[in-house]
Amino acid sequence: MLTRDERKDCCDRIERLIDEGYPIFNLRSAFPYIIDNSFKTPCHQCIVMENGRQWTCGRCIEIPNLCSQCGFFFAAEFSLVFSGHAGVIFDMLRTYLRYI
Repeated sequence: MLTRDERKDCCDRIERLIDEGYPIFNLRSAFPYIIDNSFKTPCHQCIVMENGRQWTCGRCIEIPNLCSQCGFFFAAEFSLVFSGHAGVIFDMLRTYLRYI
């Protein structure tokens, strides 16, 4: 879990690295949703595996209130893409196709 300030700090750092030209797959358009944790949770398209166990979207079932402080950026991005956020979908295509 990450606090809002920790999510913002991560997004700010990643954004600086993107601006410097590093090959980063995080989607800048998702950062405001990630910082404010304003995306649909849990994301049923995300599977997290840890220590031989598997969870949908980061152990949401086992840890109460985990979604309210989600630190899995990919879960937010997938949730936004699969919820039909056009800007995030476009950003995903632009970002991923750059490296294919």
